[in-house]
Amino acid sequence: MKVIAVKINRLWDEGARNGDALKEATRQAWRLNLLRANECDYIVGIVRGDIRSIYQIDKAFRVPNRNNRVVFEVSDIDADLYHYISEQIEEEVADNPFLFKAQSPIKYLEYPDFKK
Repeated sequence: MKVIAVKINRLWDEGARNGDALKEATRQAWRLNLLRANECDYIVGIVRGDIRSIYQIDKAFRVPNRNNRVVFEVSDIDADLYHYISEQIEEEVADNPFLFKAQSPIKYLEYPDFKK
């Protein structure tokens, strides 16, 4: 399982805290490698180290006239999968508390033992 974790601190502070606003904050518009983005299975919205959203990535594509930024088409996931992915990321953060403290708003994570 490959995951893109994105920091959505600013948008969270501006009110994107649930529903469609949270989904929009998580899915767009990120400066990253499109090929690598399309290899990922899930996108996770992180606010100050806490998981606020997880979506399945259906497709990633470039946004015209937006500085090569990438937007994701996403789908909701069920509660069991949300819980499983959250646990995996929380374990990684426990082992490396500075994981989401870096300046970069994007982290690529991989969990090879994941079975769908």
